[in-house]
Amino acid sequence: MSLPLSFARDGFQQAKRNRGLLIGTEGGANSGKTRFALTAPGPGIGLMLDRGYRGLLESEHGLGDIEASWVFVPIDAPLNTGVTKEVALAGWRDFYQNKYLKALANVDARSVLIDGDSDSFEWQMLAEFGRTTQIPQIQRTGLNAARRVMISRAWDSKKIVITTNKLKKKFETVFDPVTGNAIPDPAKPGENKREWDGKSYERQGFNDHEYLYEIQLRHLYKRPEENGGVPDWGIQILMCKANRMLEGAELWGDECNLPTLLQNVYPHIDLKEWGY
Repeated sequence: MSLPLSFARDGFQQAKRNRGLLIGTEGGANSGKTRFALTAPGPGIGLMLDRGYRGLLESEHGLGDIEASWVFVPIDAPLNTGVTKEVALAGWRDFYQNKYLKALANVDARSVLIDGDSDSFEWQMLAEFGRTTQIPQIQRTGLNAARRVMISRAWDSKKIVITTNKLKKKFETVFDPVTGNAIPDPAKPGENKREWDGKSYERQGFNDHEYLYEIQLRHLYKRPEENGGVPDWGIQILMCKANRMLEGAELWGDECNLPTLLQNVYPHIDLKEWGY
């Protein structure tokens, strides 16, 4: 069935399909976040808030001559103690307008990487409030709205955009086993006691990402003593809007790369259409 001619006449045309993709990744230190992101097709622009990428390029476990298809832009996020709100705001505006939006608008860039996106959110908070902690959720309405717009710009770019994030310990509210009521925290009047179970982690930074990204990944790492004397890197699919059946699946070793992930998630789409 074809669409009525009146649709086009009134300006309602089918949006052109594109091979853009938003991928949010998270993981601990040295868990392969940057390594995975740089398997995205070039030409690519990397906005590097995390300085660990240089060691990866020079490592024997690196990715070869990827600098032939990627340009890396070091970004200085002013998160050190003593930075004023005014300085943070000026820096954030420069980063957003002259680095982030320009990278997304560049006609030749196929992929864009925000390496250290959790740091960029702290930077945005510092620019908004002059601090990064003790900000009640009710005060973050404007900040969160601005962040959603920022992520929407990535979707609008029709590029493959990957953002990497750190992890933090996940604390849960403690409940009284008898009454079932939350236990007050004696050290924090008005708040409930929260504890870490010793193993659970969650993404650091902006927490309303599941509605905006198409794929969410957790990076995994096996130490040499755990893996027959050699290190190994992997990813776990936390969320996949195109195929929910893949959630929980893992890819390790030679399969821990974007081309293999795309073939699993979108088996009907040739890799050439993604830019490989």
